[in-house]
Amino acid sequence: MDQAARKHVEKHWAPNQGVKRLLSLPIDLPGFAYNGAIKAGKALRKEVMKIIRQRKGEVMENKEATEKRDSLTQMLLFTDEDGQFMSEMEIENNIISLLLASYVSTSNAVNFFLIHLAELPRIYDEVFKGKKTDFIKVVQTNQYIYGVY
Repeated sequence: MDQAARKHVEKHWAPNQGVKRLLSLPIDLPGFAYNGAIKAGKALRKEVMKIIRQRKGEVMENKEATEKRDSLTQMLLFTDEDGQFMSEMEIENNIISLLLASYVSTSNAVNFFLIHLAELPRIYDEVFKGKKTDFIKVVQTNQYIYGVY
């Protein structure tokens, strides 16, 4: 590493605790970063579940159900083809995915999106069909504009 790169890393990256723990050995013992990440994940899930249950109670009582149309309320009110609501665990996973996607880079957000699409093949097919249609429109437009066939 050259001197300029070393200074950049020391100034912008070294002070960040998150960067220090970004790459760690998966050792689940006290004092190791992996153990701290597991504890932090459990604490995050506990808080998110508390919020989900509180909002679910409000929605069931029909308090503010029509006024609050945020992502959490929409997930609580969403039903699939069989009329089944999403489980609390599914909602929790989706909320945490949204939190992570809003924090990390765009490439990671796209990765989360693709993972969710892979878990839902019917929706993946619809997205793919829509993109294929858009691609065909672009090709047809280019053929018309540039006379390329």
